[in-house]
Formats: sequence, structure tokens, C-alpha cells
Amino acid sequence: MMYNIIIFPYDDTLNSILSYIDENVYDVKGLVSPCGWGYCANEIKIGRKNLKVYGNIDQVKENYNSICIVNSRYDLDFEKYILPVLKECKEKNLDVILCRDLLKEEIKFVKQYIKENKLHIIHEKYDVSKFQDEIYDINTPVVFIVDMLTEMHSENVSSEVYIELEKRGYKTYLLSAKKEKKLINSVDVIPEIVINNKGYNREKILKFNHYIKQVEIIEHPDLIIVEAPGNLLEISKMVTGDFGSGAYIISRGISLDYVICNMPYFSGFSEKCDDLGQCIEARIEAEVDAYNITSQYLDLADAEENGVIEYMDVSRDLIVDEIKNNEKIYYLQEKMEISRVVDDIIKKLESYAEIELI
Repeated sequence: MMYNIIIFPYDDTLNSILSYIDENVYDVKGLVSPCGWGYCANEIKIGRKNLKVYGNIDQVKENYNSICIVNSRYDLDFEKYILPVLKECKEKNLDVILCRDLLKEEIKFVKQYIKENKLHIIHEKYDVSKFQDEIYDINTPVVFIVDMLTEMHSENVSSEVYIELEKRGYKTYLLSAKKEKKLINSVDVIPEIVINNKGYNREKILKFNHYIKQVEIIEHPDLIIVEAPGNLLEISKMVTGDFGSGAYIISRGISLDYVICNMPYFSGFSEKCDDLGQCIEARIEAEVDAYNITSQYLDLADAEENGVIEYMDVSRDLIVDEIKNNEKIYYLQEKMEISRVVDDIIKKLESYAEIELI
């Protein structure tokens, strides 16, 4: 079935995901965003199309049969914003693709309110409800990609590394922390129990380990890419992320064979990366193999004043000139750099018997 979808609530953190959407299954017909967020009337390029952002669903003129409810940078009240969308779906007999993280009671309501054959809740591929009190060895090499700071939204890195590895003939399994990435062909999501705020870390570590073991046994991948939830380091007491909790759980559940750390631009990063790397390595108990400097600059004073982290764009030239000083530093917004880091991944992991060299 082809889903002609409206994305709600849209914000720019979705751009890096929507640009890879599986167009054989999902055809984005419109983007809808609360007007107070500042996106209304903007034109956004998604794949081969330019789409206008509307303030409400009724303004979308294209024919659509589904609404995809996604996570967003800003919180939305369920009754005020989500419920009216669900009512419209019910009245028009639309499919609901639910990527958004909701409370348990909200999920229960949605299941009761929307017909079962019209509701598609995005979740992990395999079951982790039953697990044993044992950590399994994972024999498949794992590439771990993590953001240093919160709100960086650099999901395109894992997508590009995945695409390049597949092009070279390696069967690659990509696990993302973002449910919206299941709109991309062949992408799975990290089990919700591993990354939610409830439960004991011991159980989460075991369940994640068992999930990866299932992937290894059933899918037989050459490599597994894990896109970490959250961030690694906090730089302010006033604006915080998840304190590295998601990365901690994953790093205790499996061994990390190759680590890419996404970092925002800062002055003199080529000299300071190694010192920061020691802090990062202490957190995840694994060496950082590659630092990806993104075209982002964080104004900490502004973030603390407003209580929200917003990054400013940085010129490519500022970054590329400094990359030459350290071979472990990359600018993975460019295809040549993606190719370079994949070369390094293969070089490091080619001794693993599970990878068939091509």
C-alpha cells in the first residue's frame, strides 16, 4: 500500500530523516506545524519535492490518505493538539502512522479510538518482553554513532554511513533511536524500553543485549550500526540532555567496535578533540575512532538565557581547513568524507572473520 501522508507536527529536526524517506511506501503530501513554531508558509525540500508548511491540515490541497504523527522539538498537549488530529482521521477514515512517544494512557486511548486496521504504531521489529539473566557475546561488529551534546539532530550521519556500506556490498543493519526513521526502508528502532525514562538500567542493558543477539541470529548482518539516543556530555547546569544515560546502557549491553562522535564546531577543535575524547571514552569505555564536526555552533549564553538549545550555522570552510590537522576528524556532511570514514571502518574491522571482504 502507498501511504500519501501528512506529517504533523513538523519542525526542522525532521529534515534529515524525511530526505531519506522510502518513497515507494510513503509519499509526503504536506507538512503541518503549529503556527507559533515559526515554520508556517516556509518551503521545505523533501527528496525531489518542495513542500509548503501549513498551519492546519485543512490547508493541504493534495490528496492524502494518512497522517503521520511524529516527535517534535517542542512539547504538545495531547488533548489540545493531538486529539483533534485523531478526530479528523476517524471522521475521514484516514490511516494513522504513530511515531510520536506518548504516555501509556494516551496510547491506550488511541488504540481504542482508531480502528485497528487504520492504526500503525511504529515500534521495534523483534520482541524483548522475555529475556534471560545473561549477557550474550555479540560477534557482529558494531558501529556506534553518538552526539556529544543534546539537540544536535545529526541522524543523517548514520543514514549516509549505512548507504555507503550497503553500496560496497556489506549487509548492514541500522538501529535508530528515532521512531521516525522507520519511514526509511530497512531501518529498525531501538526498543522503547531501553530508551524510556522508566525501569532499571540492569533490565534495559540485558534487553538491549538480547535484542542485538536476535538481530544477529535472524538477520545475519555483516555490520550493525547503532545510532545512540540522547547525548554524551552536558556543558551547562541550566540546559541539559539525558546525561549520557542512553549511551551508557548501549555501551554496557554490547561491545563497541567503531565509534563516531558528532560534535558541534568550536574554535581550535582539532587541538582539543583528543582531550574531549578521553572524557567520552571514560563514559562509554570505548575508543573514539572518528570525530565528526557538524556545521553547528552553540551559543551557550543564549541557550542558558532562553532555556532552549539552538545551534547557529557555521561555514563549511571554517571546518574543512582545520580537518587537515587531525586524520581522526571528519566533515561527514560531504560524500567524500563519508567514503573516507567508511574506508576507516572497513580497515579497522577487516580482521573480523564475520565480514566477508569484497
